[in-house]
Order: sequence, then structure tokens, then C-alpha cells
Amino acid sequence: MAYKFVNKTSVVEGTSVYVGSRVVGNDLTITLPEVTAVTVDVDGLMGTVSVPLLHRLEDMELSISKEGLDANSAILTSPGRKEITAKWAYDSIDSAGNVSVKGGKAIMSVMPKTVSPGVDIEPGETSEGDLTFGVLVYRLYLDGALVLFVNRLTGTIQALDEKGRLTDYSSSYKNLL
Repeated sequence: MAYKFVNKTSVVEGTSVYVGSRVVGNDLTITLPEVTAVTVDVDGLMGTVSVPLLHRLEDMELSISKEGLDANSAILTSPGRKEITAKWAYDSIDSAGNVSVKGGKAIMSVMPKTVSPGVDIEPGETSEGDLTFGVLVYRLYLDGALVLFVNRLTGTIQALDEKGRLTDYSSSYKNLL
């Protein structure tokens, strides 16, 4: 098989975080949820095999690092379910060396894990806190296309297959119930 160049992504140019339609932060550090299947150990002929259960996921968590305490911190961490949208712009380099700016977006239904972040307040220093959220629904878009959809409440997981098509990996499971 011949070597094929794959577009490279590099520097994130900037980020924005929204609660509903309200901007609550720019240039924040965002850690998107990791989607991890629970594994079970099965004894095989040559030892133990860890098998991932796609329809049983570990906790998904969103983390946002934010400087200082302000009204936007209070909006982010107010109790109850909310929709948080994280957007970012990043560079993409093609095989000819052309650089273009592309966008990513994650839309998440979340519940804050803390009502107020633990922030060190020290004279002459910038205070920063990590805000953490439990994620119920997660939609990930890259360059305008939906590439991942997880709804923990309905047991739905859709992701790109090896041909680059969005595939529902939960329908066969749900049809049996």
C-alpha cells in the first residue's frame, strides 16, 4: 500500500464556551469528555481477555479551566441540567502545505459536579479553578460534520465507521430489548 498523506491539525487558535446562547468565556482550557467502554474480563484459552462493552460506558466528564470567580462562573456551576457548547478554531495543513482554519464544536447536556469551584485566592496571583460537569448527552462536530453522538439516557452511540459514515452502534442492541 502506498503512503498517503493525511491532513494535519495543529494549533488551536482560540476557544469559546456558551451556556445556552450566552458566551461565558473565551480562550478557556477545555477538556472534552472521554468516551470509555466498561470492560469485563473473559477467560480464554490463552488467558484473560478484556472485552469492552460498548453499551456500558464509564462516567463522561467535561472540564473547563477558568480564571477568577465572576458571574459567568456562577452561571456555569449553577445547579441543574444545562447545555454547554464549546467551540474552537484550529489550523489544518494539507499535503501541499496549505494552511486553513477549521472549526470544532461540542454540544453537551451537562450537570455541574460542583456548585462553586475550589479557587486559591492569593494577592498578586491570578486565581484559576477547574469546573467539572457530568455529561449526559455529547455531540462532537469537526469542520461542520457530526462525528460522534452519545446519549447516555437513551443508550445511543453513533460514531464514524471505517468508511467515514456516521453509524448507529446502538440500534442492534436496542432492537433486542
